[in-house]
Amino acid sequence: MIDSGKGKDRVNGLRGGSGGSGSTLMGKGKDTLTGFGTGNFDGGGGKKDKIELGTGTYSIDRAAGTIILGGDTMNIRRFERISGTRGRSFALRTGTLDVNGAGVASCF
Repeated sequence: MIDSGKGKDRVNGLRGGSGGSGSTLMGKGKDTLTGFGTGNFDGGGGKKDKIELGTGTYSIDRAAGTIILGGDTMNIRRFERISGTRGRSFALRTGTLDVNGAGVASCF
C-alpha cells in the first residue's frame, strides 16, 4: 500500500507502470496519478484529482471504476479528471480515451 497522505501529491508510474494487485491512496488534496497499471488507485478526498495516461487507447467505465488497456485493468475510485500526459483534460466519464504519441488526449 502506498499512502501519499494529504496535500497536492503526485505519483508518477509512467515509466515501468504499476503491476500486481497493490493499492495506492492519494489522500485529501488536488492529486495527480501519472501512468497506467493494474492494482487499485484511490484519488482520495479531493475534488480535482486527475489521472494522466501515456500513449494508447483506453476503455473507461466510470460506474465500474475501471480503465482497461489491452487485457489489463486499472481499478480506480474518487478521481474526477483524466488526460494525456501533455494535455487535454476531461471530466472522468464512461467512454474511450485516446492518447496520441505526443501525449495529447481525445475523449469519445
